[in-house]
Amino acid sequence: MSHRIKGGLNPEIPNIVVTDSGLGGLDVVAEFLKLLSLSTSLSAINLIYVNAQPHLQVGYNDINAVEVKIKIFDRVLKAINSNFKPQGIYIACNTLSVLYDKTPFAQSVKPNACSIVNLSVQAMKDVLNRHKNTALIIFATETTIQSQWFPDQLQSISDISSAIVLQECPGLAGAIERGPDSEITQTKVNGFVQNAIKRLPSNYTDIIVSYNCTHYPYAHDVFKRAFERRNIQIKQFLNPNQIMADRIRVDMANNQSRTGETVLHMVSQTEIPSEKQKAIGGILQNKSGKTAAMLYNYQYIPYLFPLKDLVEY
Repeated sequence: MSHRIKGGLNPEIPNIVVTDSGLGGLDVVAEFLKLLSLSTSLSAINLIYVNAQPHLQVGYNDINAVEVKIKIFDRVLKAINSNFKPQGIYIACNTLSVLYDKTPFAQSVKPNACSIVNLSVQAMKDVLNRHKNTALIIFATETTIQSQWFPDQLQSISDISSAIVLQECPGLAGAIERGPDSEITQTKVNGFVQNAIKRLPSNYTDIIVSYNCTHYPYAHDVFKRAFERRNIQIKQFLNPNQIMADRIRVDMANNQSRTGETVLHMVSQTEIPSEKQKAIGGILQNKSGKTAAMLYNYQYIPYLFPLKDLVEY
């Protein structure tokens, strides 16, 4: 079944899709629009944000079987490709990024896709090569951590494995969507920070923190306070959302289409509760009013990527 965007897409300009397993990737869009405000020569595009959450009550990290997660994301990608025919797909989700290469879609269609984990690894390598005796704390979801993707990709840096602390953060993305500065978010962050600190190596001089879930930068102030409360100095907080936003900017600058305005659209197979819209929209409003407006005016498309045989509705 084909699904259309309300109001239609301008057929004279290319489509790009930014997708995430929830609302975290909206921060990538907001960061991209901030960069756009500094330029007058970028190509006109239709930017479509696709919320790839499979069900209102079920996220990818609630599903135990990796094979099922891969099948779900494969259907999401096929729906994106058939409905929106994008020039580029930007996977602004670490959880989905570590699944991407295993999908039949990635292996057969070979689209112009960019995964946030690849950009993150390059940023980590750059920082760690510049700063020796540095410990790296990676905060991420269970799926991302259990994939061992980051340690595998960072092996080229000698002795780096002993300097990496991988910290799973179960339920944190959902807590942030309900309130980035809420009591439950603060409790979870404090616990995860404490667990990570306990496992820091003893021979480091600096600490780098990487937010490897797009939701976590929404709670940056909470993370920062958690470290400060324990008298831990962080040399740098890596925000891959900003890195991906700049990658989109570069790609669009190289686009040969006409210059003009970026037109925003958001679609979601799941209904987005008003409390989540207010919590995330309130933060986005301070950074990009257009991104917040896109969230408030999202288009609900039930069965955008039917999953009845994979997820209990």
